[in-house]
Amino acid sequence: MRKIILLSIATLTLAACGGGGKASIVKSCVDEGESKKTCTCLADAIEENTDEKTFKLIAKAAKSGGMEEGLEDLPMDKKMALAMTMVGAATKCSK
Repeated sequence: MRKIILLSIATLTLAACGGGGKASIVKSCVDEGESKKTCTCLADAIEENTDEKTFKLIAKAAKSGGMEEGLEDLPMDKKMALAMTMVGAATKCSK
């Protein structure tokens, strides 16, 4: 559970643009030590609960390893929606 929460926090600190995909998010998560099942669950939740632009931003950052940078380009409402998505996903996917 702790790693899922850390991954959620790391996801909130991404800053990149462009394409990517769910596979990039899953790989980044698995590389952090989570199971593929958990990571797929998290990626599905992100994809289902964010708009296309936000999802692409997260996927691109996951692919490039840009986990340490901020989401300065996202408006505050998008950051808050992403935070709520990740909290819900962390709870759901850790079961």
